[in-house]
Amino acid sequence: MKYFFRTTGGKITLFLTCLLSICVVLGCLTGAFLFWDYGFYEKSENAQFSDRITYNVVSDWLNMYNYGRYEEEDVDGVRVYKSEGNLVLNVTDSDGNLIARTPEAETEDLSFRYVIELRDINGSEDRPLWDVAMITGDTSFRIYSVYYVDLGDNASTEQTLNVSFLKGFPKTDRYMFTHKVISLGYRLRYAVYGIGIFFGLLALVAFILLMCVSGRQPGDEKIHRGLLGGMPFDVMTACVIFLVVIYMAMVDAFFLNGVEETIVVIVLLPVAIALFMGYCMSFATRLKEHSIVRKSAIMFILRAVWKGIKGIPTAWRALIFLTVDFFVNLGLLAIATSEPDAAIFFLALKSLFVLGLAIYFAARGKALEKGADAISRGNLEYQVDTSGMMSGMRKTGEYLNTIAKGMSIAVEQRTKSERMKTELITNVSHDIKTPLTSIINYAGLIAKEHCDNEKHAEYCEVLTRQSEKLKRLIENLVEASKAATGNLEVHLAPCDAGVFLTQASGEYDDKLAEANLTLVVKQPEENLRIMADGRHMWRVFDNLMNNICKYSVPGTRVYLTLERDHNMAQFLFKNTSKEILDISEEELMERFVRGDSSRNTEGNGLGLSIAKSLAQLQKGWLRIETDGDLFKAILRFPLVEE
Repeated sequence: MKYFFRTTGGKITLFLTCLLSICVVLGCLTGAFLFWDYGFYEKSENAQFSDRITYNVVSDWLNMYNYGRYEEEDVDGVRVYKSEGNLVLNVTDSDGNLIARTPEAETEDLSFRYVIELRDINGSEDRPLWDVAMITGDTSFRIYSVYYVDLGDNASTEQTLNVSFLKGFPKTDRYMFTHKVISLGYRLRYAVYGIGIFFGLLALVAFILLMCVSGRQPGDEKIHRGLLGGMPFDVMTACVIFLVVIYMAMVDAFFLNGVEETIVVIVLLPVAIALFMGYCMSFATRLKEHSIVRKSAIMFILRAVWKGIKGIPTAWRALIFLTVDFFVNLGLLAIATSEPDAAIFFLALKSLFVLGLAIYFAARGKALEKGADAISRGNLEYQVDTSGMMSGMRKTGEYLNTIAKGMSIAVEQRTKSERMKTELITNVSHDIKTPLTSIINYAGLIAKEHCDNEKHAEYCEVLTRQSEKLKRLIENLVEASKAATGNLEVHLAPCDAGVFLTQASGEYDDKLAEANLTLVVKQPEENLRIMADGRHMWRVFDNLMNNICKYSVPGTRVYLTLERDHNMAQFLFKNTSKEILDISEEELMERFVRGDSSRNTEGNGLGLSIAKSLAQLQKGWLRIETDGDLFKAILRFPLVEE
């Protein structure tokens, strides 16, 4: 059934069912209104018939009487008037004398007998004004007044019409038609309600189904607009309203003003209903695809206007706003001369509007400022909320979001590159370490062999020394890689910061003496405790002290200081470099970077990089400062509160 209703035949079936049902319902409503208005529920059928034909009876009698259409005059002076229809008359004067009749008046096969009295209420002798009244039983009802023009010598200003009709209305005339219509009305006066309710429900069901299948096709859930789908909905609505206004004007001008005009109005009613149903189907289709407002002509115009406004530079917008504000103020001044209260009222409204704009721009400007500040501080995840912003400010916010996104992508790519490089170093180091171990082992075995060649021992010593150096380099590479990627196990525990100074002083006493360096240790009297991994912390100290021993000027002092800086423990390593440090502090912290003075010394540029990574793994940080030949390393860790 669903498939059938989505077909063209199914839609036509629903459309015609709904259309015909609506027409039947309107017919029932019209009939019910007419039944109430004409008293079908209060009067009998005979009384209703008498009311409807009284005017016609009097009109027919006047035509007979005034224009002398009679066949013969009997011996008593009674005129016998010719009647071609179902009407039968016996007319008497004020004295009860029979003055006229129709030929069928003497027959007994008659029906609907009643009396009409014609009385002169305010007329002249040659033009009496008859007051027409209908008498039923003992009561008399005044119907209307009509002028009667007397053409005869024996005219009576008061007459009584004894009206009856041929039984069964055998002849075709307006009385027969009126009788059939009234009889049908009395048979339908209660049935119209049941018929109307039934067809009303049928129309409702058909209309709902028609709206559901509008825009649908069998086996396809896609929305199809149809023939008029390209017309904007507001334009279609305007056309429908225009046609409705024209039809209502036709109803007001022509309905019940003539048979032909009334027929035209009635025939056009189903056409109007069909057009309205087509409009509803288009509405349902557009509602399903959410395009009623989006694809309307008004929205098209507004979008074009808004696009033009957005294309205006911000400075010109401000100038236009100030110009409009200037002319508004001039208008308010003009109003103030005659209506000061109204001017004050509108000035207050304008001031509130301007205040609202100022608050709006201030709030949105603050949001942009906050976003720019967050991004400048390195928060690349921050996104400026551009909802509710006007085009210019929204564009600025989108620029900020794009910058943050671009920077975040760049940082992510750089981090990824560093990680890949570190992983490459680790993998290559592992691949080199395996054959290197064999080289070292075989070098040791060769050194143990007895040989008379004097150079043999020297070659073995060089081979062993360089192999060990290469091994240390590879181990440093692996350690640097693990430290940079955070793959080292760290066990933080409370440690006494002063112990590391004491340990460094003891461990490097001989090395410092060999390098002709004097160590100066300074630490506070209070016990400073930090959270650190003792093994990794000592590796940091070891790397920094090794650097000092390698690159310090002989005969100078080396300062190793521990101090408290608010809630941080700060280690200071200071020494005098052999050569002026011609590279930046950031470059010194990079891997495989050394100062020019150290190019001819042992080292690989990994010490500071490893120390920095290990410090970061322990929630601390390491910074390098240089000033000419003065080298200073600052190591900071949070204090553990007792």
